Amino acid sequence: MNIARLRISAHDLEIERGRYAKPKPKEPHLRICKMCNSNKIEDEIHFLLQCPAYLNIRQTTIKPPQSTDFQLIFNTIMTSTEPETLTQVANFISQSTKLRSATLYGN
Repeated sequence: MNIARLRISAHDLEIERGRYAKPKPKEPHLRICKMCNSNKIEDEIHFLLQCPAYLNIRQTTIKPPQSTDFQLIFNTIMTSTEPETLTQVANFISQSTKLRSATLYGN
């Protein structure tokens, strides 16, 4: 996954996977993160800013501002044109995606 795929929801987080579940799509509130025990919907904000499974990676890569307005932080990060911010987000996505893939799918 890369920044562009995260921006346009072309990824395999549960919020998207649930849309294509068979025999019928999962309701959004059932698209829960499998990486943590928070019982939260695994959407882009949860993945990038909230999921405790990625805390160590987050702390060494993106270092988001201290705020509880996750939507604002997410929007700020996703619309940034600053090379440093884009590099940090790309590194976070790369490392977190590898961890997620290894944990959930064994690859």
